[in-house]
Amino acid sequence: MHSLRLVNPLVAKTLRRRSVWATRQEACEDLSKKEFFAAWDSAARQGYFEGGLIGDSPTRLACDPQTEAAVFSSGVPVTLLEVLRKPDGLRHCSLYVAIGQRDTLWNLPVAEEIFSRLEPSTKISV
Repeated sequence: MHSLRLVNPLVAKTLRRRSVWATRQEACEDLSKKEFFAAWDSAARQGYFEGGLIGDSPTRLACDPQTEAAVFSSGVPVTLLEVLRKPDGLRHCSLYVAIGQRDTLWNLPVAEEIFSRLEPSTKISV
């Protein structure tokens, strides 16, 4: 009998991501062509390249695809939500949740369901 294993498409795509290039320029050019990064504001993309790439020759992603995939597949830790749902769990801090408009896995209804019961209220923006 075979077991059915569902994999988040974002995780699967992340695991296939290239992570090493011969030069920093090659990495920036290659990543800029990807749909994910092409949609970013150029200043945001440049900031990602400055902090998200390591080395010049060769250049690699600062966060390897396996680590990033683990983060994507982990969701919001239950223990974090338990703390945040306690009275004054945010300890007078504001929590802002920003989500993109095109993502089908992490969208406004999902964010509202997860964060709507926090006190003080969470600001969610798209």
